[in-house]
Amino acid sequence: MQSLVNLSLLLFFLCHLIPLLSFFQKDKPNSVFLFGIFLFPLVVWIQLAKPVRILLLIKILN
Repeated sequence: MQSLVNLSLLLFFLCHLIPLLSFFQKDKPNSVFLFGIFLFPLVVWIQLAKPVRILLLIKILN
């Protein structure tokens, strides 16, 4: 269970690192597009984190 949480955190940071680096190198018209790329992994990560939170809650209650 802990490895699943660590893996999702690792994916989260990897997905955000590349757009963040390119955000500072690109000119302004692309910033909206890059913000979209930056936001997408966050939404995906939140969706992936929901079942993990539910499983952790069940584990705590038991």
